[in-house]
Amino acid sequence: MFSRYLVILLAIVAAIIRAEQGEWLAAAGLAFLALGLAMLKLAAVKPGLKPFAYVSFVVTAVTLAIVLVRMRS
Repeated sequence: MFSRYLVILLAIVAAIIRAEQGEWLAAAGLAFLALGLAMLKLAAVKPGLKPFAYVSFVVTAVTLAIVLVRMRS
């Protein structure tokens, strides 16, 4: 099983690659995914961060939906 740290690192690397390709929306979605995962990890110490992690995941889902719609058209 992948460690959460590895998934965060992979999301950041993928966001950088997408940004270099000019895919800013996909890069933002990946960055928010990494941010949400990091906040969930930190929420073990500071529970107040959990709602912000969920907001990050909602932003990730919205960007994913927009990218998928753009790919279909």
